[in-house]
Amino acid sequence: MSIRARGVSNFDFKKSNRKCSVTGRDFETGEEYVSALMQSEDELLRVDFGVDHWNEPPQECIGWWKSRVPDLDKGKVYWAPRNVLLAYFEHLIEQPGSDDIQYVMGLLLVRKRILRLVDSVAGEAGQWIVLNDANQKKNYELTVPDLTPEQTSAIQSELEQKLFTDHRQLDVDEDGDES
Repeated sequence: MSIRARGVSNFDFKKSNRKCSVTGRDFETGEEYVSALMQSEDELLRVDFGVDHWNEPPQECIGWWKSRVPDLDKGKVYWAPRNVLLAYFEHLIEQPGSDDIQYVMGLLLVRKRILRLVDSVAGEAGQWIVLNDANQKKNYELTVPDLTPEQTSAIQSELEQKLFTDHRQLDVDEDGDES
């Protein structure tokens, strides 16, 4: 499935298929693997690697995280680490015509307390919100798109499928410190 934001940009990346992209081997329940969001020409891909086939992130990697194949009968799935979510959000901001997914991703980051809603503005040009990243001391202005509940739900589902992990991740900042 893909997300088409305002009919312009196509964000088409698959959820984990629980296979190593190098060997094609299925991962077993409980096995660790690495998921990476990678930019390839005009599309964004989620690529999964067996830990024995992962050395370091390739240059086109936007963000990556380790995960473990969940026992779907047991547990809950969690969002990717904070730094990956922010890197993906930054990637979306750079994509023209991605107002729909930027907005939904921005609200997700507010809900997760990664960003803070600081203002909502309505003007002749439309409505937009201002989000703040206190850690980076940076504001983002996002257009508020006219989305139906079904469109919003579809974007949320797509994000959940793409950016999950099976266990809580400790976030590592740029200095290598865990938080």
